[in-house]
Amino acid sequence: MPLSDQRYRRSLRSVRGWFAPLMLAAARGRRRPARWLLPVLGIALAAAFAAGVAAQSQVAGDQSARSVLDGTSRLGSEVRVTWQGAVSPGVANQARDLLRGLGLGSQTEVVLMNPVRLGGVVVRPAAISPLDRWLPGLPPGRLGPCRAERCPMLLAGPGPDPSVPSTLAAIGVRIQVVGSAPLRSAVPLGFVPSSAGVTGSMPVLVTWDVAGLESLPGLSGVYRAHSWLAPLTTTGLRGWQLGGAEDRLARAQARLLLNGSQFSLSAPFTALDEARAQASAAPQRLQLAGGGAVAALALFIVLAGGGLRRDQQAELDRLRHAGARTGQCVMFVAVEAGWLCAVALSVGAAAGAGAAALLASGEGEPPGAILMHSLITPAGVIALAAGWLAATVLLGALVLVRSARLTDVLAVAAASALVAALAEGPGSDHALALLLAPLCCAAVGVLTFRAAGVVLRGAERVARGGPVLTGPQRGRSGRGPRPARSACLTGAGFQYPARGGSASALAGARGQC
Repeated sequence: MPLSDQRYRRSLRSVRGWFAPLMLAAARGRRRPARWLLPVLGIALAAAFAAGVAAQSQVAGDQSARSVLDGTSRLGSEVRVTWQGAVSPGVANQARDLLRGLGLGSQTEVVLMNPVRLGGVVVRPAAISPLDRWLPGLPPGRLGPCRAERCPMLLAGPGPDPSVPSTLAAIGVRIQVVGSAPLRSAVPLGFVPSSAGVTGSMPVLVTWDVAGLESLPGLSGVYRAHSWLAPLTTTGLRGWQLGGAEDRLARAQARLLLNGSQFSLSAPFTALDEARAQASAAPQRLQLAGGGAVAALALFIVLAGGGLRRDQQAELDRLRHAGARTGQCVMFVAVEAGWLCAVALSVGAAAGAGAAALLASGEGEPPGAILMHSLITPAGVIALAAGWLAATVLLGALVLVRSARLTDVLAVAAASALVAALAEGPGSDHALALLLAPLCCAAVGVLTFRAAGVVLRGAERVARGGPVLTGPQRGRSGRGPRPARSACLTGAGFQYPARGGSASALAGARGQC
């Protein structure tokens, strides 16, 4: 036979040998699906609990942010663009376009002048448009336009001021005080005008005609500040939207400062920062529950590995006696552990998503948005993949590693990490809370297991009054019973060859598993 044909046949046998563990795992899963049911349900339950904790963390963060935003005053939730000095049409259009581009509410335009003496009285003229939004009970058309010969204005305050005459006149300006009305809030002017007779206060006169007040020749030399303001609708903001809203406001502020040094923008940055801090801190209170979910998942994986270990180790013994290599045995265990964990985590993730939707709906949160920002995220996909990989490795290690020293090493490592985490104290990183539950479970579980063995041996020694059998009975040759060959490997007259392992050993017998 040519050398090339020999190499081809060897390569083909090698490929078939590596496919043999895959076919064996598929045959075992197909023939006896009931034995996988309990491990799958246990791991799925733990995964669903972890998904519920993640969704509840998002709900808690959103509600904490909402509580901060709901407690913000109306003045503290306004976005205000201010221009110092006289205003040109281009400046006004630029300010209005900026507020409109941020998607804010209805705008208000305000002109507030410095105090000026008119008719022997020091007053502060101001214009607010629209005025009826901020003055209760103001009948439409009560105030006419503001002109140099006659500018009707209202005294902003809780009542009339005897010190303010009905007419205030100077060269180029004649203001007629036609009444008084209190402002609804401090939003338009930045303060609420005080009552008459209060020390340090001065009367504030308001009109709706911004352009008319600006054009009065008698007040042209008075310094004034021009403002455009609009409310930031915090009622519609969610915890995951705070960062985007703050970034948009910061970019608008930067663009405005580049266009002119007389511009300034004030926004509720403090309230947004506090809401974001609360939204980030609230899920940390659930990190202990998240650690419990991790511990429960690891516990179910250990229980699943313990339940399947004897069956899989017997299959591994049969594979080794049939001539399978170590790599093929490892592949067999990895395939079985991998598909079991994949099915369990997929079922658990689906159940957890459904539970999270019901949980969010019960809390008054949008279920779709909660899922999109807690579970259906790149971080969620990475966590699911990492969980599958870790579960597969742990489940496979429980089968392949027969020595109990591995659990002792893990227990010592868990106890050391637990001591280090507790030594950091309450002021340390809150992320350590996520590890407290699994570390405690790992350390206490192995300690209980070891202590139970010692107690049981002592109880047996006391009860029997003699030596304790520490292992299975062995024959005279000192060897244990030889495992029987499985029909999965030899039922059709095929078996693994002494080297390499052939796929035909399983092809004819996988139907008998």
